[in-house]
Amino acid sequence: MKNNILNEIKRGIEDNRITQAIVNAALDEFDKMSPLLLAIKLKVHDIARLIITEVKADPDARDKNENTALHIAAYNEDLHGILLLMLNKGNINKKN
Repeated sequence: MKNNILNEIKRGIEDNRITQAIVNAALDEFDKMSPLLLAIKLKVHDIARLIITEVKADPDARDKNENTALHIAAYNEDLHGILLLMLNKGNINKKN
């Protein structure tokens, strides 16, 4: 499954859907956030969907500040991310 996600990231880079700047930001943030939280923060919805559906990541996992992916999507006014998380059982009642 990890290889599937890495291959999707590589395809995204090759298709210019994921720019070098996003990759650099991901590397800077990688040790601070889970892959799902990072994908939502960067608005890489295809990757976030893969992480939820293939890796079975918990959509309510929290970062070091107690934010869930849904908190991050809402803060960034990311309607696509909000819908993705809600459709995959992200809890709208979690408080940070």
